[in-house]
Amino acid sequence: MLVLILAGCTGPSQSAPKPERGDLERVALAFVPETIRIHPLTHLEWSADKGGSIIALIEMHDRWGDTTKGVGELQVQLYRPETGLDAGIEVQELKWAVSLSDLEANALWFDPVTRMYRITLGDVPDWVADIAREPPGSGGRVRLRVLLTTIGPNGRERVLRDDYLVQH
Repeated sequence: MLVLILAGCTGPSQSAPKPERGDLERVALAFVPETIRIHPLTHLEWSADKGGSIIALIEMHDRWGDTTKGVGELQVQLYRPETGLDAGIEVQELKWAVSLSDLEANALWFDPVTRMYRITLGDVPDWVADIAREPPGSGGRVRLRVLLTTIGPNGRERVLRDDYLVQH
């Protein structure tokens, strides 16, 4: 009986074919991000010394829905609501570029506990700083859009996108 149990605990067969380079590249691309999401924990912060900032938590998932890291160019866009006759329309006011192509910087942006990228967006416009200065629950809102230009599983460039309304 022991011989039968130990026989099932052997390593991989020596006769298994070695994967070709093209197969390895195809398998590596299988885990690239398929979706991107601005996580609901994204929020505004205020400090007397730094002023207002947006703490953006960005999550990526592969085709199986598992959290993954991504490589590429990330852009976070800030939209300002219009008032008066154009009420309800939002205008892009500011954007931040974050390069996730530098692997060392990429690792620094990624929080292994939350499995998300945590990016502090500073130098916000005065109207955002005013919202951040108010106590939470005061009703202020900020719209963010995130775009990730990356490589898809087929090896071609693709852009992933998400929008989120940060409520303070």
